[in-house]
Amino acid sequence: MTLSQSLRDELTSLHLRAQFQRDLNILVAAGHCTLLLCDLDHLKTLNDTFGHAAGDEALRAVGLTLRAYLPQGWEAYRLGGDEFAVLASAGGDVVARWSLDLLGTLRQRPRSLRLSMGLATLGEKGVQTADSLRERADARMYSAKRLGRAQLVTSDIRHPFALQDHRLLDRDNELQAVTAFLRSAFLKGGRLRVHAPAGCGLTRFLGHADVVGRHLGYRTLSVSGSPASAQRELGAWASAGLDGSPTDAGPVELAAALKQERGRPLLLILDRPEHFDPATTLQLQPLLEEARTVITGFNEDAGKVQLGETLNLPPLSTETLKAVAASLSPEPLPESVLAWLGQQAQGCPGDLQRWLDALLLEAQLRLLSPAELLAQDDGPQAVTALLPRLYLPSLPPMTGRQDVMREAVRALHSWPVLTLTGPPGRGRTRLARQLLMELQGRLPGGVAALSLQGTHSPGAALARLGEALSGEVVPNADEQLVGRLLARRPILLLIDDVTPDILGAPQLARLIALAPMSRLILTGDAP
Repeated sequence: MTLSQSLRDELTSLHLRAQFQRDLNILVAAGHCTLLLCDLDHLKTLNDTFGHAAGDEALRAVGLTLRAYLPQGWEAYRLGGDEFAVLASAGGDVVARWSLDLLGTLRQRPRSLRLSMGLATLGEKGVQTADSLRERADARMYSAKRLGRAQLVTSDIRHPFALQDHRLLDRDNELQAVTAFLRSAFLKGGRLRVHAPAGCGLTRFLGHADVVGRHLGYRTLSVSGSPASAQRELGAWASAGLDGSPTDAGPVELAAALKQERGRPLLLILDRPEHFDPATTLQLQPLLEEARTVITGFNEDAGKVQLGETLNLPPLSTETLKAVAASLSPEPLPESVLAWLGQQAQGCPGDLQRWLDALLLEAQLRLLSPAELLAQDDGPQAVTALLPRLYLPSLPPMTGRQDVMREAVRALHSWPVLTLTGPPGRGRTRLARQLLMELQGRLPGGVAALSLQGTHSPGAALARLGEALSGEVVPNADEQLVGRLLARRPILLLIDDVTPDILGAPQLARLIALAPMSRLILTGDAP
């Protein structure tokens, strides 16, 4: 394609937004256009931690890499801030392969960088104009960020599970301390233990340490444990991220590769290792020996032996929690309601969203404002009753199935119904329950499970669904009622032992149409 010349961005030497819009219109008019939108991950963290010179250097590096790797006839642009774009007359598959190579190139830099990418092609369903092309690419870029950043999204993600990513607040001193530790340990090594009450931002803080470590020149490996992932073989390792991106290598394989590489020093970040499964704990030993620097995060009751330096993350102040609650709420809340939310969260921002969701739902059901609800005698108790319950059944350890778990999670990001079939005794229900445990907290309504074994009619099946969703017997439940219960709050629901005669595809389609934000996991015999 032949595109006109324009002034360029002084920092990156890329074309500017005005030129992007002109070139986009030219390509769309010609009938062949693929648009890639990119957002530089963690730019604010770089600016806040290392100063704006470091952020400018990261932006400059992205611009240089784009210009160096652009095929002939393609163009790259800086749209402003941390957002970039690439225009090409090539097809979407060609641009997607190039984009993945670009991600790998940026990842391999001594100070690795990450981009969240969304790609769309003219001629896709519903994409016939310049505006619709940009809207589609922008939505997919946003999905890439919600799904964990540092990746390319080329198709529409229907209501992906949200990943909470609120800014770190009231942590300036602790952020400075972890940055100083990482600088000092880069040459001589070191061990740092971070303690925080559950829900007070430990995982988010360790994620910040990962970003800082990469910018300082470390190779970073982060592994996170939980009571749910502890119940399956290599469950904690399923969360492993190498230099900020998921890794397909196992711990033993990765340790051998890093030992041979002997390049940048390894920073190992272990999030709540008290919840690592035995296989992950055992196979991490070679990586612990290889790591020059280790940061280990514990909740407040973990560990009595103090090795190396220790950093404590105290609960947040009530004023800070009130500010967070105000930012999370879709509607303005009076001071009294914000103060109540802050008190319920007890210094832990991780609990705020649950309390806020429950408060707004109960207020909606009673046709009251949140303040009016809390003024009623049973108001606070009713809100408490709506909090999602922790789902952590005692189950036998699950071995294998790592690939199946990964594919199942990906499917639930994109589709409202996941069906697991197979002969009885092959572990389909065990797999489904593991998915519920590990994904709880991703949807406001939490998770629930029920079995239709012994149910002999569609009406009886709907009654069981109504009881599972409402917590009380619903003898006259119909599709409309169950659909409304599903739609109250998005929920991840396991329906075990499904047969087509009692809950068939048409019924499921109608329920999902009433509650498109919810997700269903079905198990049944193979057809």
